Amino acid sequence: MAALRSLEAADNAGDADAIAAHYAEDAVLHPPRGSAVRGRSQVRARYQDGLAQFALEVNIQASGVEIAGDCATCWGHTTGRFVWRDERTPTAFRDRYLMTLRRSATGWQIAHLMWCRSDP
Repeated sequence: MAALRSLEAADNAGDADAIAAHYAEDAVLHPPRGSAVRGRSQVRARYQDGLAQFALEVNIQASGVEIAGDCATCWGHTTGRFVWRDERTPTAFRDRYLMTLRRSATGWQIAHLMWCRSDP
């Protein structure tokens, strides 16, 4: 799915604006720890805060995609690492995700995204 490749590129570029553009205006981000983040502007702020602390090196792999009209569900895993700006040792991650998307005039946008750590 082209939307995933574009999101991956925005993540790896560290561009909070480009990342947020992948989310619907009323999107909900469900991080594994902490409260849900609601709305594109809050999603952007969360990424901006994170990207001030680390650079992302991420690979997004879809295991499955189901499309029904203007709605889609995508699931899979991400692998990569956080490269800390304070020179700590990079932290590797492997997560599973579940994403719902809506087709808009500009393409597919994330409506909901949730993820959790995956066993190595």
